Amino acid sequence: MSEQSFKSAKSGYDARTANPKDLTIDSSKNTIKLFADYTGTATIAGGGTYSASVNISHNLGYQPYAEVYYKRDSNAYWQKAPSLNYDLSTFKIVESVFSERTDSNVLKVSFLTGDPLGGGTAASFEYLIRIYINAWEGSWDE
Repeated sequence: MSEQSFKSAKSGYDARTANPKDLTIDSSKNTIKLFADYTGTATIAGGGTYSASVNISHNLGYQPYAEVYYKRDSNAYWQKAPSLNYDLSTFKIVESVFSERTDSNVLKVSFLTGDPLGGGTAASFEYLIRIYINAWEGSWDE
């Protein structure tokens, strides 16, 4: 019995007979897969506080590919991190969002609305963090 798979091809090609380069999806190949979505809100009080951070414990044992999206203060649109926005007249940071890997099981995401010298602005960041399993790690059951 043959193994089942899902395939999708570019427009004008038949997924059953197309060359691999003409396929848009081929589930028989090792490709990146979504592990988990993490959502929440990070709040910066303002004044002397200029940052907030979130630690995501994924416990995969390696540093996976991750995407970080955020909306500030109920903004209507999502932005993708990393980002750095600053005031052109003063060159001070207005907003910055970035991620770092503290070890092989934790992803840290930091939200900033100022700098250590100038303090920060109160803000609330809604976030969506998507962590993917690396295809080359073989970390999922077949």
